[in-house]
Amino acid sequence: MSQSQEPPAGSRVTRIDAAHPIRSKEPLELAPVSRELALIAAGEAQTHVGEQMRSQASQLASHLRAKQQQIDHREAQLNARIAQLEREVRTSRLWCAEREHVFLQREQELEQEIFELQQEIKAFSASEVSAYAELDEHRAELRQREADLDAREHRWRAGQLQIAEEAESLRVAIERLRGDRVKHESRVTAAQQQLEHREKTFADQQQRLLSNLATHQQSLEKREQRLEQQRKELGIRSQQEIADALREQKGALESASSLLEDQAKMLDEERQEFAMRREAGIESLRQEREAFEEQRRQAEQSLAQLRDKLAARQAIVDQRRASLEQMKQQVFELHRETIEMRMVAEQLWQHAAKAKPIGELTQSLGTLRAKLADEFRVSHDELAGKEQQLRELAGKLKERQQLLKQQRSELKQWLERRNEGIEEQAARLVAREVELDAQQQEFREREAAWRAERSELQAQLRRFTRQQLSSAAA
Repeated sequence: MSQSQEPPAGSRVTRIDAAHPIRSKEPLELAPVSRELALIAAGEAQTHVGEQMRSQASQLASHLRAKQQQIDHREAQLNARIAQLEREVRTSRLWCAEREHVFLQREQELEQEIFELQQEIKAFSASEVSAYAELDEHRAELRQREADLDAREHRWRAGQLQIAEEAESLRVAIERLRGDRVKHESRVTAAQQQLEHREKTFADQQQRLLSNLATHQQSLEKREQRLEQQRKELGIRSQQEIADALREQKGALESASSLLEDQAKMLDEERQEFAMRREAGIESLRQEREAFEEQRRQAEQSLAQLRDKLAARQAIVDQRRASLEQMKQQVFELHRETIEMRMVAEQLWQHAAKAKPIGELTQSLGTLRAKLADEFRVSHDELAGKEQQLRELAGKLKERQQLLKQQRSELKQWLERRNEGIEEQAARLVAREVELDAQQQEFREREAAWRAERSELQAQLRRFTRQQLSSAAA
């Protein structure tokens, strides 16, 4: 280290040289000084110079000590730096030795790998023919399996089309049954309306006959009362007039009786006709019910057969799907092995022919692996696409099956509702029949009562006639 280095900023520097004289072009003129003053000034100057020298010496010693401390500190730093550099040099030498040893080992390993690759190339050249033959066999087997897979897929699609056709035929049958149901309901409604109209007509006729019967009965009673009154009032009349009046009343009574008999006969005929029509309506309803039951039975049988077919087709589809998955996995593995063998064989053969260095061989193997991965990914994507198509077809089949189940459920519900409607109509017809029987019984009872009253009136009229004749003869 040089001693001309600057002192620290905190130390004070004092000049120890004398003041420089100022030169002037013109000589200075000094005033004369007395001797006493000169001696005094000389003594004071010596004292001042001594103090100044001591002060400068003390400052210089302090400055030198500070410089020495700085030099010692710098020397210690330099020694520490030198020791650190020596340690780094030793560490670098050890690291270089280790790296050299590693490089030697790596070189030996690479030489061993090169030797092994050369041995593998020699062994591969010996088995190349058999490998290509095996590869051709694998390719042929793969093509055969792909053909089998296509055939199975074709059969599966044909089965799907057949199921769709059967579903369409079932839908047409259901629509036909619905049309028949509408027609049958319309016929039943028309028959029911006709039956109600006939019942209403019969009730009107019965009411009209009953009213006519009551009217005739009232008229007979009135005539009888008039006859009795006339008999009392006209006791003085002649026998001929009485006989004429009796004959007139008898004729009126006979005409009324014949009219009542005609009306009763007409009522019997209408009742018989109504009974025949009712029997015909009941028979027609029974035949329609039997025909509907037969149609329902046939529809249920067709639905059961179709359900069995769908279950069998579903089992076949599941079995084919499982075998297809297994075959797909086998084809996938075989395809992968075939591609690996082919690409490795071609690459090794090319490298064996060209005898490239180990670096290029390693890079080429990496490229080969990447290419193999790409081809493997493409094959996997193709198989995944086929699998997705199969899943979509399976989903469509499941949707068709659900649709068939829904249609079968709707048909079953319709059949149940139809049976309930038929049962209700039959119950209403039975109730109506019972009501008509009750009305007929009531009508018969009224008719019997009317006949008894008519017979009684005729007997009274005959007795009255005999009494009049006997009184006239007397």
